[in-house]
Amino acid sequence: MERVNARELNRKFKKCPTPSAAILELTNRCTLNCFHCIREANRLNLSNELSTSDWLNVLEDLRSIQTFSICFSGGEALEHEGFFELAVRARELGMVTTLKTNGMKLSEFKSKLKDVGIGSVDVSLYGSNSETHDSITGSKGSFARSIEGIKSIREEGIPVHISYLIMRANAAESEEMRFLANKLDATIQRDFFLMPTDCGKELDDSFITPVQIREVEEAWPMSSLPSNQNGRDGIKVCAQGMNVISITASGDILSCELLRKPLGNVKEEGIRRIWAEASSQPGRTHNLNFLLFKTCKDCNLLPQCYICIGQNYTSTGSFYEPPLERCYITMALFGNKLQKEETYA
Repeated sequence: MERVNARELNRKFKKCPTPSAAILELTNRCTLNCFHCIREANRLNLSNELSTSDWLNVLEDLRSIQTFSICFSGGEALEHEGFFELAVRARELGMVTTLKTNGMKLSEFKSKLKDVGIGSVDVSLYGSNSETHDSITGSKGSFARSIEGIKSIREEGIPVHISYLIMRANAAESEEMRFLANKLDATIQRDFFLMPTDCGKELDDSFITPVQIREVEEAWPMSSLPSNQNGRDGIKVCAQGMNVISITASGDILSCELLRKPLGNVKEEGIRRIWAEASSQPGRTHNLNFLLFKTCKDCNLLPQCYICIGQNYTSTGSFYEPPLERCYITMALFGNKLQKEETYA
């Protein structure tokens, strides 16, 4: 069967509210205890999680609405007992499959991951050494196991991408992280923004400072916020509700992985109907009115800023009110050069 290129599909459906890609959070179970996790991995009642049979039905429903790309996530997706059955079925349906993981079990399952056709693996690394990474994951030895997992997967010929979430504790290791990724024959992408939700509710002392943002940017230019992303013709936000759908371990349907406000639940309603109703107009999910971004509309840095309504909602409780941390990032990257950290204190 001819496989579909997920990237080309995303381009094709950019302006059409068809979820060509789906993120499936198979379980909240996880082998780590990261303090910043956006899911309550160790505190949720796992009895409400979807079964393998439920997820098989989800795959069928997604394929019926032209979803061609599946990212298995968690928690830790490899903790779900039906992971490999689901991966096989997704491929049988002609879907491109990827895995987002902490890397702890990659060595154990490297051959099976290749056999079921996982196209690529995204591994979260929080530092260039065990001291930093293990302190963030709350699990001694996690760095060594993740590095071992990345190496084993690369030996199988599976591409690896490293996701590096920058916070105050690991910002100084930005350059080392790039070197590490190169050594591991992996690509790497950084992100500045922590999500203060679920496990990670108290993160004030972990947010990267404006001065640190400047330092990272000087060593690693323009890899997070694309220059002039919004153009000059008014407010634009991310593409939530357009071509990516996310489904949580309990079956909640999200218009974006970062916008933790359910549109419905797969146990109660069909994905097709929920998505059709929610996305009748591209970008209008949750009845958004982009003219209500009053805080941002007169900001002279708006053309350079990246407005994420998921981050807004999670941080401030409003779709339209950005958290100060987002403003700090944009000011640090595109505003006047900071003379001292207290400028935005």
